[in-house]
This record gives sequence, C-alpha cells and structure tokens, in this order.
Amino acid sequence: MRIFVEGKSDKAFLEMYLKHLNIENYEIEVVGKEGKKGGKNNITHTKTLEKQENKFLVIFDADDDFEASKNSIESQITKINPQAKYDIFLFPNNDQKGNLEEVYNKIAIKNEFIKCFKNYENCINNHLAENEKIKLTKKSMLYAYLEACGLPVNIEKIRKKDLKNAFNLEDEYLKPLKNFLKENSISNEA
Repeated sequence: MRIFVEGKSDKAFLEMYLKHLNIENYEIEVVGKEGKKGGKNNITHTKTLEKQENKFLVIFDADDDFEASKNSIESQITKINPQAKYDIFLFPNNDQKGNLEEVYNKIAIKNEFIKCFKNYENCINNHLAENEKIKLTKKSMLYAYLEACGLPVNIEKIRKKDLKNAFNLEDEYLKPLKNFLKENSISNEA
C-alpha cells in the first residue's frame, strides 16, 4: 500500500499509527519534488504518481475548507494520472476542516496540559494591548505539549513507546482514520 502525505510530521505520525494497528506492507511518500518536499500544492511535482498503477492513498490536512481541499487534490491527481485509483482521507476526521495537529490535541492523554496552554494564552493577552494579542497555533501547542511530556519536540524523533505516554492511540477520535487504513490495507491485499 502506497500512501502520499503532505509533510514529514504526517509521515512520522502515520508510521507510528500503522505500526500500532499492526498494518504492514506500506510505503509513505511525502509529495513534492527533490528539494521542495511537502505541501498540498506540490502534488503535481510527485513523479511517482505518473507511473502509479495500483490503488494508493492520499492523507492530507483538510485545512480551512474540507471540500476545496479534496477537490484540489483530486484535480491535481487527475492532471498527473487520469487513470489513477485512490482514496483520500483528510485530517482531522475526514469530514471537517482542520489538520493533524487537531488530531494530536484531541487524543492527548494529558488533556490538562492543553488547558494550561489556553490559560497561558489568556494570561499573556491580559497584559497586551488589543492590537498586540497573540493566538497560539495548534502546532505551537503540540510542540509545547511534547516538551511538557518530556518528549523530543521533533515528532520524527519520538519512539512509538514514548508516544503512548502522550497520546491515546485507541481514542475514539481516531476511529475514522483507523477504519480508513484497515479497509484499504485489506483491499490492497486482495
């Protein structure tokens, strides 16, 4: 099973999650061309897609517009390989806008840390003028969360056993992704 993703952190997360699900025989490739890997708009530079004959998976962020993201991905793939057979899953749960960082926030074991970050943001903003207010990004909260859990801030360096201390890989929120991966791993074996 070949899976195309937007970036290295998506690849790292999926590798850990696929191992957790005991799904083997997969290749994960970050879209783009050499020197410019990653990003939804770099699908068109992914040479592997031109020759891809077997069904593949695309797992990206929905970002701010689920339908627009899905349509953009389909359009780019069709331009590269009109005969392509594929399925798409968009983070966070394949039917809402969002991204991988949102998944991490939802499956965090130490949920009280996430609340602390929001309190931190409010505290900082109480000391700033209206035009100086800050908004912590989900990505910055993820990095702070990892650090608070004593894990490397670089998601690619986290070992699977360490991940279990920070995230619940059995969380119900992951059910759409789990079903998507399991269904496609079975259909690729058939």
